[in-house]
Amino acid sequence: MRDKVRVSRTVAVALLLAALLVLGGARTASALWEDPDFIEKMLGPPNINGIVGNGQLLAGISARGELTLLRWPNPSFYDQVRYFTVSRELPRFGAKENYGSFAGVVVQDAGGKTTIWLRDDPWVCTQNYPESHSAALVTECVHPDLGIGVEQRDFVVPHDDVLVRRYLITRGPQSPDVVGFIYFENMAPCTDKIPFAPVYDWLLDPLNDFGLVYVGDRGALLHFKPYGESTPPETLPADPYAIDAMYPGGGVFIAIGSDRTPSSHQCGIEDAESGSSADAYICSQNGWLLNNDSCTGRCTGALAFDLDPAATEQEIDILIALSDGAQPALGLLDEYRTRPAPELEAEADEYWQDWIDGIPMPDADDDRLLFVCKRGLIAIKQLTYERTGAIMAAASTQPPYAEDWPRDGAFINYALDLAGLYDMVESHNAFYLSVQRDSGTLGMCYYADGMVAGPIPFEIDEIAFIVWTWWLHSRFIEDPNERLEYLSAVYRGIKRAAEFLVR
Repeated sequence: MRDKVRVSRTVAVALLLAALLVLGGARTASALWEDPDFIEKMLGPPNINGIVGNGQLLAGISARGELTLLRWPNPSFYDQVRYFTVSRELPRFGAKENYGSFAGVVVQDAGGKTTIWLRDDPWVCTQNYPESHSAALVTECVHPDLGIGVEQRDFVVPHDDVLVRRYLITRGPQSPDVVGFIYFENMAPCTDKIPFAPVYDWLLDPLNDFGLVYVGDRGALLHFKPYGESTPPETLPADPYAIDAMYPGGGVFIAIGSDRTPSSHQCGIEDAESGSSADAYICSQNGWLLNNDSCTGRCTGALAFDLDPAATEQEIDILIALSDGAQPALGLLDEYRTRPAPELEAEADEYWQDWIDGIPMPDADDDRLLFVCKRGLIAIKQLTYERTGAIMAAASTQPPYAEDWPRDGAFINYALDLAGLYDMVESHNAFYLSVQRDSGTLGMCYYADGMVAGPIPFEIDEIAFIVWTWWLHSRFIEDPNERLEYLSAVYRGIKRAAEFLVR
């Protein structure tokens, strides 16, 4: 029965995408000529201003510091955050107030406690990578009316799937008391994808998610979806050992915690306005949470922490760890939250500096040009899935572009060749060889594991670009024997593609 349901979903999505192509595609050429943003307006804009990642875990951060994208177990699939945009003209690009994952401070005055979310007006935010090799994306927010500042530093641990979010909170002498900190999450754990339609982890988010529990002895939220499961039980145990025993096949498990002990927590049902299972976003507006320990279905969660109202400067760290089981995810969380976050960030900086320092750069005195070159190469590295060699064209979920597009890939290869990163190019070209059809064609785009992702069977220019990149790389191989060995490996691919092109 479950297989029939899955087939029905696949057919439904294929028909939906076909309808979009028929309705939108028929006028795409003229629409793009008149409006270059036509595709974005049809499929939604990306609310991403920067990325951090390690080639398996990829986080997308908005200009106001929201976590709007969290891809795992690779940069292509799946996006584990519930987020859906409509238009750049709307607040949050049209995403609902309780979409994404973000932080707020709790202030207290004569009127009581109020939660002020960092992503909302009137906070004024700026964002940058401090150095060309920085692991962290830094978002600095200032509340002009209250005199409160928050520095947020986001980075991913290089060798483990852990996102660290550091918050430094400062207040002036005339500021109201900052008595608390709340971290909210609306994850949508996803374990499925379908060929020819890269939409399962955003357009079909109502089919994702499963359950959320608060693990009291770990002071952590555990948001998860097991592989092969679509209907959760009515209740879930707040015990990771019991959860792993219930779902021995594993799945997507997201553990969220801090270096501090929460003062309260909430596991709520998305959009529920009242009751013990109220949406964590709704019930956190006054700086307190309901301490509901579990929920099933589409869930939201939050952790609240007490702060010292007399302090002028305070720091709190939030860590998000992902793995394929409850205990492994919580184990990662425990391992890294016991270590000082500045130390973790310094190690991540060192990793990226060691990687980028060995790469030749343009002979130029333009510091900004060199900065852009280095950040561009780091972004390519973060979008590379080393297990298959695939390189995603971008991080974007809307429009869906976090796939390997052969056209884009050919130019990415050229950049990597110019940078002397020949191993990455050869792995990438081997990926294209592995997905090429016997006819000589390639699909529109691919997921990181080689499954066809795009709805168009092939695009003729992409086939030509792949022939070009297979050949072009040989010009960068100086040793004639190594060049011959490489060309021998890709020759059959070039031959099949060329024969198709001249038919």
